Amino acid sequence: MKIRKKRKLFKNSKYSYAVSISPDIVRALKLKAGQKIIVTADTRTGKIVIEDWKPKAKKK
Repeated sequence: MKIRKKRKLFKNSKYSYAVSISPDIVRALKLKAGQKIIVTADTRTGKIVIEDWKPKAKKK
């Protein structure tokens, strides 16, 4: 799956930035509002990866 959209990076506060993503990407990744995700950036290739957050298994 490759969805390519142009987005602007905007300053959220003094120390944080934000990017809004399109509803097409949210639907394709099956994300929901308030869902925990993992954002990984590779500085060598210049790519950002968004993954679903998986909780650690509880020890019995």
